Amino acid sequence: MMKIEILKKDGTKEEFKSEKILDVIKAAGASESVAKLVVKDVITNLFRISSKKLRKSIYKSLKKIDKEAANNYRKHYIQEPNHSAHIK
Repeated sequence: MMKIEILKKDGTKEEFKSEKILDVIKAAGASESVAKLVVKDVITNLFRISSKKLRKSIYKSLKKIDKEAANNYRKHYIQEPNHSAHIK
């Protein structure tokens, strides 16, 4: 399973643990069932990303490692095609 890290405000990283969120929500006064619903919603939103944002993230990472491949990726997957160029 994929490991998710949480970047804390002090700059340290911590492995995501749904149990920790569950405990905090219950400590705030929510019932077990409400806490579980909130955790489920939070986890769902962690994995929800727009394709545009995903493409930009891939490009940014690729650019650090292989600039030529990054430029090719940008041309094919990020830049909007110029449809008028195909019209004569």
